[in-house]
Amino acid sequence: IKECYMTQHDANLEKLKAYREKFRSIYEAPLDPKRNMIRRPGKFRVLEVFTWTQMVTECASLMSDYWECYEPITLPKFDLLTEEGRQKARDYIELVDPDFLMIADPCGPFSKMNINMNQRTPEQVRRLHDKQEQSRAFLVFVEELIHYQYERHRAVVRENPATALSWKEAPMLAAFNRPGFAAVITDMCMYDKIRPDNH
Repeated sequence: IKECYMTQHDANLEKLKAYREKFRSIYEAPLDPKRNMIRRPGKFRVLEVFTWTQMVTECASLMSDYWECYEPITLPKFDLLTEEGRQKARDYIELVDPDFLMIADPCGPFSKMNINMNQRTPEQVRRLHDKQEQSRAFLVFVEELIHYQYERHRAVVRENPATALSWKEAPMLAAFNRPGFAAVITDMCMYDKIRPDNH
């Protein structure tokens, strides 16, 4: 089992190297876990990336005796499609020194619903392909953040639909194919999140 795991892990790393070469500009100044191995004292710190609702931050703020909350890394302050925006995010992450990093990168271009609905004409196919290429740049950055937290022994969660094809992209295979990581499928109906509302 171990040999099989290592073979799969090595294959994923090779795929990731190809990704990094393709999106080389994203790795001009990656986060260095060694600079932040010793935890800064204080309450537990939570930081969200690619969020609009800030739900995790809001929940943590209700337990302010234990958690410190920080401005999430998202638009308009952080444009993660640009190298300047990603470097700004890296500097901010090193400053915050998060114990828990919550990542919810855009799932649209890799969602099965989007793929099934938007490949009916050649123009739709091209447009979806372009969006997926743009999102692959996000995935490379997400892998960097996950690696940063993993090496520092801090918590990190990436949220996307279980059926999203992004989980099969090389950066995500490499990111989560590490000892100690677990993939968990959460049914949102447990929290009364049901669509449509009358079902």
